[in-house]
Amino acid sequence: MTAINEKPWPIELHLVRARPEGKKGTYVAHFRKNGQHLTKSLGSRRREAALQEARALESQLESGSYVVAHAKVKLDVAIAEFMAAKDTEGLSPKSAQKYRGELNTLLAFAIEKNVLYVQQLDESLLLAYRHYRSSLNLARKSAPLHPKTTHTAMMIVVAFLRWSVRRKWIPINPLQDVRLAKPPFQRKYAPSATAINTLLDAAPTRLRAIFYTLAFTGMRSGELQLLRVGDVDLAENWLHVQSLKAKMTRVRPIRKVPIHPRLRPVLEALLAGAKPDPARPLFCAAPSAKYPAGDHTINTKHLNDDAKRIAVAAGLRVGRHDDGFVIHSFRHGFETAAINVGLPQRVVDAWLGHTGDRSMGSVYYRLSDTESQAFMLKFAL
Repeated sequence: MTAINEKPWPIELHLVRARPEGKKGTYVAHFRKNGQHLTKSLGSRRREAALQEARALESQLESGSYVVAHAKVKLDVAIAEFMAAKDTEGLSPKSAQKYRGELNTLLAFAIEKNVLYVQQLDESLLLAYRHYRSSLNLARKSAPLHPKTTHTAMMIVVAFLRWSVRRKWIPINPLQDVRLAKPPFQRKYAPSATAINTLLDAAPTRLRAIFYTLAFTGMRSGELQLLRVGDVDLAENWLHVQSLKAKMTRVRPIRKVPIHPRLRPVLEALLAGAKPDPARPLFCAAPSAKYPAGDHTINTKHLNDDAKRIAVAAGLRVGRHDDGFVIHSFRHGFETAAINVGLPQRVVDAWLGHTGDRSMGSVYYRLSDTESQAFMLKFAL
C-alpha cells in the first residue's frame, strides 16, 4: 500500500484518474462530465479491482451512457450553465438581464440561508424566497413588489428548477405542487385623443419628434431607441421597425408602419439638411458631460421620467401602478384610437408587431402595402 500511495494518481486513464482516499484508502475516481468535476467511489482498496471499475466507468463516459444521479452541483455554477443555455436560445438582452438578475437575487438569498447547492433547494426555502420578493422592493428597500413582478420572478425560478430536473441534478421540481397563481389581469391606462394631443403640444423641442413618433406608430420605446436614420423611408412613406443583432427587441421580424400625415412633417424637419449617416440613431439623448455632441442613444428610463414630468404639468395622473400615464401609454392610446375609428384589429396588430394570436386568421391574413397606407390615412387623433 505504501508503494501505491507514493504516486498522487496511481490510476491514469484517458478520462478517469483515481487514487486511494480517506482513512480506509478506498480508490476514488475523478472525472468530468458536462463541464463538471465529479467523483465516484470505485469500491475497493485493491488497485487491480479499482482499475477494472475505472475502465468500466471510462467506457460509459466514452459511449455517453453514464448518467449522473443527482450529482451535487453548486448553485452558482448551475445558474451560470442555465444562463449559457438560455443565451443559445436567442433570448433578447432585456430578457436575459431579467433572468440573470432574478437568479442572482435567488443565489444571494440562498447563500444567506447557508444553501450552496442546487440539491438543497426545497419547497420551504423557495416559499420563503417568494415572501422575501413580494414583501420588499430590492431597489428602494421599501415598498413591496407588484404582484405581477413577483409572479414573473417566480416563473423564472420555476424555469430554472425544471431545467435542473432535465439535467438530472434534482429528482423533482420542489415547487411542482405549489400553485403560483397569476395575478388578475388589470387594464392599463390608455390616454384619450385629447390627452395625447395635450402631450404633443406640451412636448419640448427635443422630445417633440419622439412623442409624435410614439403617438402615430404605437411602437415600444425600446424599438424607438433602436431606430436609425436609414429606417425612415420618406420616398415610399414607411417607417421600418427592426431589431438589431446587438440588441434585439421583443418582436424579432422587421415590420413597417406607414408614416401618418401628421408625423411626416415632423420627420422631414428632423432629417432636413445634408444627407445624414443611415446608421446614426434617429433619436439621440440631450448633450451631456460624457457625450457633449449629443449623438448617443436615448435612455428609455430617462425618456419615461421626462414624459411623466410633462404629463404631470399637463394635469394627467402618472404611474404604471396608479393607472396613470407612462411612456408605454402612447402605445395603448394608439391602439385605442385606431380601433375607435374602425380600423381592423389585424391591421393594428400588424403595425404594433403583436404576434400572440394563434388563430387561423393570423395565419391566412396578409396586409398589402397599398391597404396599409390607406388604413393609416383613416387613423385620427
